[in-house]
Amino acid sequence: SALMAEGYEVKAVELVRRNIEVFLKREPTADVVQGDARNMPFLPTAWADVTLLLGPLYHLIGDEEKIKALNEAKRVTKPGGVIFVAYLMNEYSILSYCFDEERIGGLLERGAVDKHFHIQAQPDELYDYVRLEDIDRLDQGAGLERVTIFSPDGASDYMRTRLNRMSEETFAHFIEYQKSISERADLIGAGSHVVDVVSVVDNGTSMD
Repeated sequence: SALMAEGYEVKAVELVRRNIEVFLKREPTADVVQGDARNMPFLPTAWADVTLLLGPLYHLIGDEEKIKALNEAKRVTKPGGVIFVAYLMNEYSILSYCFDEERIGGLLERGAVDKHFHIQAQPDELYDYVRLEDIDRLDQGAGLERVTIFSPDGASDYMRTRLNRMSEETFAHFIEYQKSISERADLIGAGSHVVDVVSVVDNGTSMD
């Protein structure tokens, strides 16, 4: 809806019918269709200037399924266009769920977390979690080139209660701080989410 308000032509694709109904109550003029990010035959090839994958890769388990969605986003995006891909990060979940909630021992015992403390999501689970090297591998598998990668939340999820106690002035400074550090390579992987901004190579002009 924010992009619509700025005058962009937006087509939204959502898998869950209930979510579409809720969205249309809020934005009755929105162009939204039910569909799967891995296969969108209703969208033409090289159609979009910008494609947003802000959710599907949370829920698709394993490289193969994620690359299907990346390849479909690549197909519908114009050569030279940009794709924004959101991911859930491994370390935030390990620290906030596995350790904070005293679950780590049982998860290690049953192999849900491996010896390197990487979550091993099973096909029937709701969420999958990645590290930066996993994102690099997915980009390579889909033939996408990174423009930038950033953390939209940074440290904020670790300090929610403190953020809620901040004065308006201090919170405004925190927002400026977060924006200034959002692309720092030494901090990106620690946040709860990252957004990978990748480009679709224009084979007509690329040196590759």
